[in-house]
Amino acid sequence: MPSLFDPNTGAWNVDWPGRVSRHDLVFLTPPEDPMQGLPIGNGELGALVWFEPTKLIIALNKSDLWDDADCGRFHNWHPDEEEYSTTLRHGGRLILDFQLPVFDGMYLQDFKARLSLAEAAIEGAATGPFGEVAFRLFVTYASGVLSLELDSRLQEDVPLEIKVQRYGSRTFSHWYAQINGNPELGLDGTTAVADQEGAFITHKLTSGTFATGGRVVESNHLQTDYLVLDSHTAAMSVTGSNKKKLTVLATITSPLPDNPIPVLKKAIDEAHKTGQTLLFDAHKAAWKAFWLRSLMEFGDDYLDNLWHLTMFYAACSQRGKYPGRFINGLWGWNHDVQNWNFYFHWNQQQIYWPQIGRAHV
Repeated sequence: MPSLFDPNTGAWNVDWPGRVSRHDLVFLTPPEDPMQGLPIGNGELGALVWFEPTKLIIALNKSDLWDDADCGRFHNWHPDEEEYSTTLRHGGRLILDFQLPVFDGMYLQDFKARLSLAEAAIEGAATGPFGEVAFRLFVTYASGVLSLELDSRLQEDVPLEIKVQRYGSRTFSHWYAQINGNPELGLDGTTAVADQEGAFITHKLTSGTFATGGRVVESNHLQTDYLVLDSHTAAMSVTGSNKKKLTVLATITSPLPDNPIPVLKKAIDEAHKTGQTLLFDAHKAAWKAFWLRSLMEFGDDYLDNLWHLTMFYAACSQRGKYPGRFINGLWGWNHDVQNWNFYFHWNQQQIYWPQIGRAHV
């Protein structure tokens, strides 16, 4: 009987990408709750996508944005240390506001979004009386740069406002028993910056300062203005036509001792220089190599779906300098909230149990 595995090449001779794409997640209405959002990542940088009536929202996080406590010996339950313990901070949000309710279920004629497991990419389109919006985004496997391609054809020529935003908050580590009631905690340290090369947010941690930001790199002769809206928000305002076809590149740096914005700009420059076609081809090839390292079928569609999703989430969130947390992975969306906090937590093992079990199947 012929085998699906070729021992001479070390490759699986399976239908591609159909072998994996049959486990894709397909949304026929826009997920309005980030807890039901679409997650992608390269293992180091994670992006979570959800929608509001006029907005496409992307939460951005990175595995090494740790803010170390400056206190002495650690006391887990000491009330004076609540909100002053080591924690992982969030990277920020990329918010695309179309100004018109293009994702409002009241007005949608059609909506479809697909989370492609084979390509680790999200594609979607919305159609309604206000026009059409189509998009594709992925986090490059090698460099961790978010690429967002957008094609909107609206009935009115309204500005597309793309915000880079970060509001810190309390972590609520012991939310179930003990909290610090000061709502100002976590807000300090954020600065918005804009110039002709992009819109950026910087945030100061005890381990250094990181930057989150992006740039419109292709815009089909549209006008893009970069501006600071407030200390927590920088924006890219795109105008010039009711038909807007553009590409946005964005990323997050690690905490650095000096100004991180030049490092962020360099990462965007290199991705832009590579070009969208080569960037996506290399990304797809890396994910194909990941999936073809093994083949798993249980003979049960439900179990097959669970296994593929578990492996996808692990590859998207567990390949960085630090592992993605057992709660939310790299897709925390609620500001700096980190329930059950700290570098290592015994519940972290829950992430790896399914993969350990796989090894014994």
